[in-house]
Parts: sequence; C-alpha cells; structure tokens
Amino acid sequence: MQVYNNTLRNWPLLGVRCQLAIQPILYLVQSNISSSSEAARFNELVTQIASDLGWTVLAAPRTSAFGVPCVRDMYERISELYDNCTYHAYTNGDILFDDGLARTLHAVAKVRLVNTP
Repeated sequence: MQVYNNTLRNWPLLGVRCQLAIQPILYLVQSNISSSSEAARFNELVTQIASDLGWTVLAAPRTSAFGVPCVRDMYERISELYDNCTYHAYTNGDILFDDGLARTLHAVAKVRLVNTP
C-alpha cells in the first residue's frame, strides 16, 4: 500500500502545470491477495484515494495468465479515451517524478511544432 500511496500522492505535488497538462491513469489489476474480499477492499481503498486525488481509475483490459497487464491494450484504451493528447506514456508505480516531467514534455512539444512541416 505504501508504494500506491507514494505514487498516487506524488502526481498532485508536481504543481499546477502538471495537473493541467497530465492526466494520471491507474489501471487496477485483479489481485490474488490471500482472499477475494481482501483484494476487493484493497482495490476499493486504492480507487477511492486515486479518485480523490484526480486520477482516472480503470480496470486493466487484459492480463496474462500471471496477472501482468497487457500494455498494448492499456495504450489502446487510453488512445480511445484521450484521442487529443500529444503524448501517451506508461510508467510503473514505483517511479516518482517532479515538475521537470511537465517542463520536458512541453519543451519537446514545442520542438515538434517548430519542426513539423
């Protein structure tokens, strides 16, 4: 739960520029934690925290037999929901960012606009 808390609470701390430019999305994977009721409570808690912090929460579209989400399906779902986005990106939940992420994305977008015929 600590990793989820760190990740979920990291994004709002990145500042207004990130909040306006970046929409964090959490894909929940059905967990095999000791019991299905425990997994359901865990997912409810994580969903509530994420929603309160402005995240979009979705069920992972498809997983492997080992419970690993299919990244391609996640990207396809996001492309459908956010078809106007300049970028779609994926990161594991244990990687934290600072406001340099938004600055970098804006700088790259400017270069792309200047260099687009």
